[in-house]
Amino acid sequence: MIIIVRRFYDTVERERRHMLAEMSQVRGLMPLLMKPRNKMQWTREDKHELKQHLRRLTRMSPISQSSSCRADSRCCRRLPGGWTAAACGAA
Repeated sequence: MIIIVRRFYDTVERERRHMLAEMSQVRGLMPLLMKPRNKMQWTREDKHELKQHLRRLTRMSPISQSSSCRADSRCCRRLPGGWTAAACGAA
């Protein structure tokens, strides 16, 4: 049982590092994400750029390929990588 839990945590950690590496490689994403923290507002162009970055990152995530999230659920959205749960916790 301990081995299974350890593998799970190792997998989560590996995915976390991978996502952070990808996010830092996406030019301009981190400064864009930090705008509200720095008491700046996002412009319409910023929001459009954020959506593009997040869609790109969603395609990399195993969550976007979840089969437990149904297409007819109101909390799910269709993204290029597949269905993803927005708030239902199905993913």
